[in-house]
Amino acid sequence: MEPDKNKLKPVTPQRDDDLINKSNRKPLNSANQMVYVNLSESLKKNTSDKKKIFTREEVKKHNTYEDAWVIYENKVYNITHYFKYHPGGEDVLLEYAGQDITMKVAEQHSYVNVKLILENSYLGDVED
Repeated sequence: MEPDKNKLKPVTPQRDDDLINKSNRKPLNSANQMVYVNLSESLKKNTSDKKKIFTREEVKKHNTYEDAWVIYENKVYNITHYFKYHPGGEDVLLEYAGQDITMKVAEQHSYVNVKLILENSYLGDVED
């Protein structure tokens, strides 16, 4: 019997890369979400103090990598700068750009504080 066969091997940056390459997965960037929260402070300075009201049709037009908005709990957020920080990758976010993500987030990420992550990307409210 091989004594090391049943032992857990420590995760190191090199081993982590090897595991990712073997499983064809991208590395998860969960810590990057908090980096984004800190970096997005500067975005808050670029928004107007006056609350804006957007129609759902207007939000739908913002559905590209260069200009992506979403609706979450009837609030409109610009997620353009968040793409590279999303742990699930950019393509997942792009799929929902221009849409209401409230139900999808509740299904997939009920444990995530979306309001905290996106608070500095707030643009206004959506018209009912």
